[in-house]
Order: sequence, then C-alpha cells, then structure tokens
Amino acid sequence: MTISNPKTLALIEAARARHAERLAAMQAAKLPAQTALLQTAIPSNLVDASTLELTLSSTSKHAQSVLSRMEFNAEQLAAIELGLQAKSFCLIGAAGTGKTTVTQELITRLQQASHMLPLSDATKHLTKGAPGIVICGFTNKAVNNIRKKLPAHLQSHCMTIHKLLEYQPVYYEVPGPDGLPKTTMRFEPGMNGANPLPHISTIIFEESSMIGTDLYGEVIAALPRASATQIIFLGDLNQIPPVFGPSILGFKLAELPTVELVHVYRQALASPIITLATQVRTNEQSLLPLLDPKQDALVLDNGEHGKVTIKPWKKRVDNANAIAMMRVFLPRIIESGEYDPEADMILCPFNKSFGTIELNNIISDYLGKQRDAEVFEVIARYQKSYWAVGDRVLVDRHEAVITKIENTIGYAGKLPRMSSKTLDRWGFDPESDTPSHEMSADDILNALDNLAADEEGKNLASHTITVYIHDLDEERRINTAGDINSMLFGYALTIHKSQGSEWQRVFLFLHNSHATMLSRELVYTAITRAKHELYVICEGDIKPYENSIKRAAAKPIIPGTQLAEKIEFFRGKKQAMSSFNDSN
Repeated sequence: MTISNPKTLALIEAARARHAERLAAMQAAKLPAQTALLQTAIPSNLVDASTLELTLSSTSKHAQSVLSRMEFNAEQLAAIELGLQAKSFCLIGAAGTGKTTVTQELITRLQQASHMLPLSDATKHLTKGAPGIVICGFTNKAVNNIRKKLPAHLQSHCMTIHKLLEYQPVYYEVPGPDGLPKTTMRFEPGMNGANPLPHISTIIFEESSMIGTDLYGEVIAALPRASATQIIFLGDLNQIPPVFGPSILGFKLAELPTVELVHVYRQALASPIITLATQVRTNEQSLLPLLDPKQDALVLDNGEHGKVTIKPWKKRVDNANAIAMMRVFLPRIIESGEYDPEADMILCPFNKSFGTIELNNIISDYLGKQRDAEVFEVIARYQKSYWAVGDRVLVDRHEAVITKIENTIGYAGKLPRMSSKTLDRWGFDPESDTPSHEMSADDILNALDNLAADEEGKNLASHTITVYIHDLDEERRINTAGDINSMLFGYALTIHKSQGSEWQRVFLFLHNSHATMLSRELVYTAITRAKHELYVICEGDIKPYENSIKRAAAKPIIPGTQLAEKIEFFRGKKQAMSSFNDSN
C-alpha cells in the first residue's frame, strides 16, 4: 500500500525518529563504562583556527602568554580557547610544536575559569580545596616535563593514571592444582564506581597515544559525573601505540574537536633531527638516506640546529657477534667522550638478545671497573641481579642513582655470594667462578631466622638498595622482590620505555634481528627523543634489503601519513568495535 498523504508521512517519520532515539538510549545504557568511547560520537572536527577568528578577536588579551612574553600562533590560541570554553578536545602535534608550552599556559588560565571547581574531597594523592585539575599519563616520564613547569600546589596533581586510581594489590583465594586453597594477587584500582574519585573539573591526558582504551575506561568509571568533566587529550599519533589494547587517542580524534599544531619551535626547521623524523613520519622514501655499508658514516651537522650521524653495520652479523662488537664499541665512545653514560641515552627495540639487557650490562660493568666499584649479588625470589653504588638506574619510571647497598634484615632465602670488586654484571667472578660464601656470625643467625620466615619475609630481597631520584629530589629504599626485579639499569632503554622523555644526545641501535618489530611509529618515536644530537647504528642497504630506516618508514602500525587518514582508520575501528558490541 502506498501512502501519499503528507501529514500521515510526517507522522510516520516522526514515529520512526522517536523509535530510533529510544533504541539508541537503550543501547547506550547497556554499554559498560569502559566502552564509553563507543557511544554516540561527536562528529569529527579537525579545528581550523580561522573558524575561531571571532572568538579570538573578542578575547585578544589571550594572544600573549600570561607566563612569558611569548606570542601564540593561531592553532595554539584555538587550543587555549577550547580549553577556556570547558570543551573536551584533542591537541595533536609532532615533537617541538609547543604542546607542553600551550598546556602550561592552559593550566594557568584554567585555574580561573568559570567551570573550574575546587576538589570537594581528598584522596591519597589529591588535595581537598585545590583546583580540580589533574594531569596524568601512562608513565611518570609522560608527565615529568609539565610537572617541572607547574607551581608547587599543582605538581602533586601530575601523576600516573594508576596512581590516580590508587592501584593496589588485591588477594584472592583460588583452588590450587591439588585442590587446596591457593592465594593469588592482582593489582586493581582502589578508586572505581563503588568508590569514586571526587569530581574533577578537568583531566589532561599527557602522551595519550600511550593510553589504552581499557585503562581510560577505568578512569571514566571512577568519575562521579564523567559527563561533567572536561577531558583534554595531548599526544602525537605518529608515536608508538600502547602495548595493551588500542590507543584511546585515535578514537577520540574521531569524536572530538581536534587542534593540530604544525609549527616547530624547539628546534629550527633546519634541524636534521626534525628533518629525518618528518621524512620517516611522512614516508618520503626518495628523501630518506641511502646507506652504503662500504662508506663511512653519514653525518648531517647543522651546528646549533642539531646533528645526526647514521652508521650502517659493515655486514649482516648475528646477535652474538653484534654484542661482541658492542663490548669494544661502547667503552671506546665512553673514553672518547662521544657518549656520556650519565647524561645520554641508548635506545633499542628489544630487551633480550641484541637488546637493552646486554647493552646495560656492558656499560655498567665497564663503568664499575673504572671507579673500582664493589658489586653485590642481590637475590630477589628466584632472580639474581648485580648492582653497585653509583649505578644509573630506572625506578618506577624515574631516573635514579644507587647510593647505598646493605643486607636486608629478615631476608628469607638463599644466601648471595660475597660482594666483590671483581664480580661482573653477569654474575661471573674471575677470582671465584663458582659462588662461595664464608658465613659470618650474623649470616648464620639470619639463616636460622629464615627457617621460620613467613610469606612477607620470603618476599624480601637479600639486600636493601637506597636510590636517589633526581626528578623527585627524594631517597627511596627498595628491598622487596617485586621492586628489585622491576628496577632497571638506566643506560639503555627500550623505545617503548623512552616515551615521554627527551635527552640532549640519543643513540639508536637497530640490528637485523629487530626487523619484525620495526615500524614507522617505533623509529619516529626513537628519533624524536633526541633534542640536539642523534647517533644511529642500523642495517645498511645490503641487497636485497633496504636500510632499517627506509624499511621502518614504509611499515606503519596505523595506516596513512596525514592526520585525516589516521582519523578515518580509527573511525573504521570504532564502528567495527561498536558492531561487535551490538552482536554480543
């Protein structure tokens, strides 16, 4: 039957619209808080600064920083305007485009904004009565830069997401293989829907490309009025996505107004570091360097604008030979002054094989021998590690230095070998290649105590290590197995762990065993960790293979070279996830 009456048709269309709204509301109610990003989205909006011209001209007092005499460009002003209007948005930009500067300015102005309310309650890490603004990231390093530039009363509001949510160990009893109860432990957020955070007016996520959707969902679930909280996502979509789950930044780019900063400030456009990073980011294969293994290193030195050195391996070598070459190369560049192990950073894709573990051992062993350091074997549960006073380490993502190592009272476990100046970082002592231990009276008494030790005693490490954390200006004593085993040497890091940090000089080591892990985002992230000087050792152009940099540039994790292309990719992923959720 055909209906031609206009009034009847209008009524039918109105009924259909009301029915669609009810279905959408019902579906939204079914979705858990952690998938809030899949709910009805704001249309994609790449903000054109010119569209805010009237707003900006009416508030021209914003054009100059309240912190300095710096004049902001149009895109930076657009970001500040969106922030002061209490809008959630994304602020995107490559290295050096001023995200940190704009964020600092925005935080200063937000404290006086009309929507900014003081915190009504305190938590372990938030202060009652302080401005309701929190800056958080996946790692401490991600928020360190902005923390240093904030006033003292807000520095404590810069923290990891896990700290904001007060992650803590929760113990459960589960049936063991023998049918008897077994205690197991999981880290879970102490702040959640049942125990919410106080209302926070504004949350700024630093390095949000590192934050997975699940972790973001936990923050949303812990907010008492999530829809009333302004959320600002900072990041560079060209960096590595999070290890666990898809990045929240990509999905929010498909939903929220997005301001992209394009003007480089930190380094001049003449910077060879920025030039190389841009060529990798945009996959400009014709401009990327050709690396002939028969030739000397390629050096691009632009003086005050920066320096890039790219040295290809002379031939393809296996892991063992590559490590053997590093045993010679690393001490040589330390002695020559080309590498300062206390200030520079070495980056590598892997931990194992040709990776950071061996590189760190080589450097720490060499430096320890140079300063005649006493090396301690530290036993933590079933792992042994070798440390000395003066070692550069990474503790809870903070760079630190070991200041003291002493026996742990109440330790319950196998006795470590005696400390020695000839003990190396692999656990070998040329003066005694089989561990021997002559027990003192204290050792004997400690061993007897161990026989009756409880579970807490067994979790203690053999030694207590005191470290000084530069960023926090604090000393910390570490003596649990978990903390000791998570402490790393700080001379070489994986590229993933380097996110959010910068160093004046960075060394990037790429080996043929890293080929499967190479990607555009991985190498771009590594390159942009260097402020002034970058030294790359990588595979050259050895037929049939292209060099490591060219191969990485052609292998993106997230397709596309333009922001709009990447947003389309995430819009497609969002629709796919939404469809999957609908069918379950």
